[in-house]
Amino acid sequence: MTQFIAKTARIFERIGLIFIGVARRLRRRFVEKGQQALTVAIVMPLTGPAANWLQSIKFDWLRLYGVSRGLEAAPHVTLKMGCKVRDLEAIAQYMAQIAAQNTAPLIKMQDVGRFDDGVMFLDVPTTEPLDTLRRRIVADLRNNFGIIPEELEGDTFHFHATIGFGLPPAACDVEYQRLRADDITFSEVPSAMELWVHVGANWAPYHHAQFKTQ
Repeated sequence: MTQFIAKTARIFERIGLIFIGVARRLRRRFVEKGQQALTVAIVMPLTGPAANWLQSIKFDWLRLYGVSRGLEAAPHVTLKMGCKVRDLEAIAQYMAQIAAQNTAPLIKMQDVGRFDDGVMFLDVPTTEPLDTLRRRIVADLRNNFGIIPEELEGDTFHFHATIGFGLPPAACDVEYQRLRADDITFSEVPSAMELWVHVGANWAPYHHAQFKTQ
């Protein structure tokens, strides 16, 4: 009788393991894959004189032209353009590791530029430390998380600090010429990287990670 009970127990144990394995596979297939994809970006927030200047221009535009979603994002320089992810915490942990391993690159900002879609920006000249950091992040996200880089994230990537967009066409031309007439130069060593999440029509900071200190 004892052997029969032991044999029966082993059978039920095996059945239980089978059900556990099936449950795990189903969870991976339907639950984990079914997690909502979020759009995220990795940026370096600006907090010095350049940020004050950018915010003052945005305030002027809000007063003159009204509210626009192109004036809502906080001052920053982008390292990784918006991309879809499912595991937000994994990306946040990765970014924190990269920040802890790297000292912050010097960011220089000069001259006002404009993209074809109407985005006005402060130009950020490419430097080796800045581009090396960006390329590493893009490569790591591709190799470790399967995030395919955008076409613009290759050799032609244009570093910049966005001033704003969404102004009426005539106002955009007027403001562009006005700002181009000024001699604008800033430099800043950012203190951190941030993971931003696109929520509704806005970008919201989700995780803040300090750069390595020398």
